[in-house]
Amino acid sequence: MHTALLGAVGDQGGVVYLGMEVIAEGVLTGTSSNILLTSIPQDFANLELLFMGKTSGGYGSTQRMQFNDDTGYSYGDGYGYFSRHYNYASAQGFSTVYYNAGEQARSGRFAAAGAGDPAGSMGGSKITIYNYSQATHGKNWTYWSGSPGAPTQSCYFSFGGGYWSGTDAIVKIDASAWGDTMQVGTTWQLSGYG
Repeated sequence: MHTALLGAVGDQGGVVYLGMEVIAEGVLTGTSSNILLTSIPQDFANLELLFMGKTSGGYGSTQRMQFNDDTGYSYGDGYGYFSRHYNYASAQGFSTVYYNAGEQARSGRFAAAGAGDPAGSMGGSKITIYNYSQATHGKNWTYWSGSPGAPTQSCYFSFGGGYWSGTDAIVKIDASAWGDTMQVGTTWQLSGYG
């Protein structure tokens, strides 16, 4: 475990700088359907989860999160997206789902590992989970996600957020590629701050 500071911790010139501490990080050396983050310490106000990865499918896959093994209809989310296909067709839109039938939270998108993707291409997401250690009400999160394409593939950008109605502090996150497999080289980093 190491600490990466956003700035000096303290009050300087009317600005309070908060430290960000890495809780867990890793890189896949084999394929996996999910990454399990357990025993999350309750020492911070918020969590930040960074993903850089790709999946086996030709069109990428939606990232999902499940908190504290909760498989109930406890998750709701909304997201906007922009996509551009290799033949220059593009699409944009917004979608809202309350109480996800998938019993998991949507939180971004992985890049595809299709034949047309550049070697080593990855899709990245930044997910912020607010007040995760609060044990009296539900939790919410926001995310930004980009999945690069190639001349013969699609690119995809999305942004969104959601809500988990569980009132327990989050001590476990099961992050997965919905209906797909994360490939070798997929990296993640979980940090806490505030």
